[in-house]
Amino acid sequence: MSTRAGTLAGALLVGLWALGTGVVGASHQSGREPGMVEIVISVELSCPSCAQGLERRLSRLEHVNRVEIQVDESRVVVGLEPGTSVGLQEVWDVVRNAGFTPETLALTAVGRVVEVNGAVALGLPDALVLALAGDHVAELATTAGQNLVEVEGDVGLGAGGSAPSVTVRRFDLR
Repeated sequence: MSTRAGTLAGALLVGLWALGTGVVGASHQSGREPGMVEIVISVELSCPSCAQGLERRLSRLEHVNRVEIQVDESRVVVGLEPGTSVGLQEVWDVVRNAGFTPETLALTAVGRVVEVNGAVALGLPDALVLALAGDHVAELATTAGQNLVEVEGDVGLGAGGSAPSVTVRRFDLR
């Protein structure tokens, strides 16, 4: 297993990722396939040449197909190859190692609702799962069936090696 694959597996399989209170979005059809779709990093980008260096570093991550620096919005958008995932801690570390202090990470991912050890989770390719928690999880589990679900939320990286968490802002059935 490559170092990147090992890092990815370690970052994603530390445990189930707790998702906080969610907001249910309207059902819609999307052409997206299962996997992480996009990561949005909120970060101060006052130095344009430094931001270009950050863009280069993030674009070197495995499965990244685009990096968009949005200086006016103080954010970086990382688009992923369809059906893939990256280590969220790895993304955070790349930003920090480039000399920036990331404020937040947001994630959009597509998967199927599954049950793991009695908990409702979002299953992604390569047996990766994101645990789902919060007020709307029962409704999501009931309405999703075997349909794909797109989840968007804010990532919280665990302190002291604990698993990251994602607070769901919205989800849509495909």
